Amino acid sequence: MLARRHRRANTARRALIFAVSSEKADADMPAPRRPLWEALLESGAVRLERLRPGSRSGAAMREIQAREGNVLVTLGGGAGVEHLAELYSGRRRPIIPLDARIGASRGDGTLGGEGLARLALAWYCHVKF
Repeated sequence: MLARRHRRANTARRALIFAVSSEKADADMPAPRRPLWEALLESGAVRLERLRPGSRSGAAMREIQAREGNVLVTLGGGAGVEHLAELYSGRRRPIIPLDARIGASRGDGTLGGEGLARLALAWYCHVKF
């Protein structure tokens, strides 16, 4: 009886991270990273949604991410990060652009993750609290 009283009413946890993936992304994951990825999935820390087989549209992935995400944290990136920031902004969700200076995989975008971080810092420095 005592043990039952001290059990949590709801043991279900929400994943800290939401990710979207495609068959191609799964297949292209470097072998050394696969054990960590599988451990994160098994632990429940990451909730994964996969695009339908054969699909690998970046825009479709970003739409799902923006629909499910509560906050966008960017570390770098190009046009895709800019698109995600627009989607999150349109949903009035917070965006935290970190200036990790890791660039973009394709070198695309007008601002990218670095530019978003610079804009956020400029806005923060000029806002009167």
